Parts: sequence; C-alpha cells; structure tokens
Amino acid sequence: MSAVDTSYPEQFVPPRVSVAASLLPFGLVAICTVFNFLLCFVNTNIHPVTAGNIVICEIFLTMAAVYMGFHRLNRPKLFWVAIIAIDFALILMLSVAKQYPLLKPLRDFLIMPVFLVLGMTAYASDIRKPLCWLTAVILVLALLEASIPTTFLDIFNFKQYFISKGAMEDLFWLEMNTFASGVRPGGRFLFDLDVHRISSVFIEPVSLGFYGLIVGMFFVSMKHHVSRALYLSVLFMCFLLIWLADGRMAFGCFMIMVLFHGAFVRLDHRFSLIIFPLVFFCAYLVDAMQLLPTGGEGLGARIHSTMQAVDFSSFNLYLGLDHLSYVSDSALADILSNQGALAVLMYWMAPVLFMRRVPPEARIFIFGTQLYITLGFLLSPAIFSIKTGALLWFLFGYLLYADRAQREGAGGYRS
Repeated sequence: MSAVDTSYPEQFVPPRVSVAASLLPFGLVAICTVFNFLLCFVNTNIHPVTAGNIVICEIFLTMAAVYMGFHRLNRPKLFWVAIIAIDFALILMLSVAKQYPLLKPLRDFLIMPVFLVLGMTAYASDIRKPLCWLTAVILVLALLEASIPTTFLDIFNFKQYFISKGAMEDLFWLEMNTFASGVRPGGRFLFDLDVHRISSVFIEPVSLGFYGLIVGMFFVSMKHHVSRALYLSVLFMCFLLIWLADGRMAFGCFMIMVLFHGAFVRLDHRFSLIIFPLVFFCAYLVDAMQLLPTGGEGLGARIHSTMQAVDFSSFNLYLGLDHLSYVSDSALADILSNQGALAVLMYWMAPVLFMRRVPPEARIFIFGTQLYITLGFLLSPAIFSIKTGALLWFLFGYLLYADRAQREGAGGYRS
C-alpha cells in the first residue's frame, strides 16, 4: 500500500495560466458530449447528415484537443506523444498489410491520450460546478424524453440519425424513433416502468449510462472536496441517468465505486491493473460453466461472444492481421481485430504505469477507470466513443494534476 500523497508528482511542475483559459478545455469536452445531439436535430429538421459530416466534426474536435493539450510540452506529455507515435506506426503497418486504412481504430485509440493530456492542462480550473450543471441539463433532456417521448423523438429522431450515417438499418419493428437498443426485451433490470431506454443527448442509451457512471466516479473521487448537498445531489442525478438508460454495467460499476472508494484510496494505483485479468478469468469461468444463458443479448451472451473471440482466435488476430466478423458486443474483440494485442496492452496499462505517484483523488478514479475499461472489454465497445471517452480521459488527466487549491485541507483525502 502507498501512503496518501497530496503533493504534485515530482516530474510535473505546471505553468501558471489564467482561470478563463483553463476552462476552455472543459468547454471542448462538453461539445464532444453533445455534438451528436445537435447533428441529430439538424438531420431531423434541417438537412440530412452523413457519416462524413460526423467524421469531420470528430476530427475537428480531436485536433482542437491536440492543440490545447500539446502546444506546451513537458515530460509527462512527451510520454503520451510516444504512445501516440507507437499506435500510429502500428496502425500504418496494419493498414498496409490489410490494404485499407484503419481510420476508425486510430480515432478510437487517440481519444485516450489526447483528452487525458487535455485534462492535465485544466488543472487550474474548478470544474465541479460546470460538470454539475452539464449533468443537470442532460438530466432535464432525459426527463423530457421520458415524459413526452413521441414529441421529443419527433424533434430528435435518433433512429433516422443512425440510418443516415449508415450505422443502422431501417428497423420497421421499432415503434419509436429510438436506436435499436432503445427497447430491451424483458424489461428493465431495476424498478421496471413503462418507459423506453432513455438516450438524452447521447442518441443511444448505453452512453447515457456511461456518462452517469463517469460523472459519479469523479464526484466519488472528490467526495471530501464538495459540500454534502452537492455530493448527494450529483450522485442522485447520476443514479437517475443510469436508471433511465437502463445501464446494467454502469450501475454495477457505480455501486462498486460508492461502496469501495475508501479501499481504493489506500491502495497503490498500480494494483488496479489486477482488475482486468481477475475479472476476465471470472468471466471465463462463468462462460465455461454456463452459469448464465448465452442466448439473446444479456450479460451471458455478451461474455460468451468475447470468450468465443478469444477461444477461436489465431496468432494473426493477436498481431492485428485477422478480422473477426462479429465484434459489436465486445470492445476486446474490436480492438484485437483492428490493432492486435499491443493496442490492448497500451490501452490497459499505459494510463496506470506512466506515473509512480498520484494524488489520492486520482487514485480512486484510476480504480474506477480500470473497472470501466475491463467491463467494456467484455461487454461493450461503446467505451471508445468520443461522446463519453473524451470526458472520461479528461477527468482522468484533470485529477492527476488538479490545482492543490481544489483539494482543500492540508490533511488530504479523508476516507
């Protein structure tokens, strides 16, 4: 176990910047969160939106994050420059070998280092209240979708948006203008009511659940640096978002963070690397012993699809040279198919191993992030989406170097 440390990591002395300038990175992340929702409105009411339009927006946002985060380099940022260079070289070699450009896998991976570094640059700003207000706006829109679904989905036609960008066929059996997963057979996992899975600004429900989890992880990590009223209010909003989205994975992670944050703050952050192999081994046993049904789209089915990808894979798959035909329910299968085992190792280990010492708040968030990545590897490639990935890695970097004034009290974190 490591001692609680409230000092800056030794290798990083942040330069002074204005508070106004340090708020710009959070504003960019907020745009990453909502831009699909705005494009959905345009697609529904003004002009059809194509996949190319969406890609251009994502490129612009990513390049803006690169400019803000990397225009002043230091040792920690150079580490992430090296990680980006390694992945870029890997993608280039695999693109040549496969004879087609692997642009989406490159985008998926870049979100982590680019927005993590962006979070480092926001150290001087207090993002607690802005993040709370953003969450409140998303919740209001979610409640509107739940209370007047027909009107809301006529204005923001999620179904047509996914059809327009080529990500979904025109599913005539969908009674509402939702994404394909907007209705889950068998009802909700908790407090089942007659309401579809809510998406709010995220267009599809799984990302809304992930957003609630990520914001909840941040405020659990900062528990003793916000008022009790704000802390309980935000956690309630996060729980409500997860429930409205019917996010089973998000709910499980959320409860673990709330219950075990006191243990996480006492452990060295590198112990979090154990989560992935441990959970993966347990999932393998669950699948091998058929403890969960493997049909449909439930937890057992998603675990089974990941285990099939691993069981029947070839050596070429681990090199990134083979491509699995079905990876929609497994982030691990997706990244193996496109980039191989090296990218898995970088995505899993790089955020944890590049620093020896981290503040206690960041230590809690690191454990939550590793749990989130691990379950995403098993259950959902949506963890790579910029809609939630930008926020996750931004908060990760922010907590690593947040201004000492944001961590009130000389005593540091109190569990």
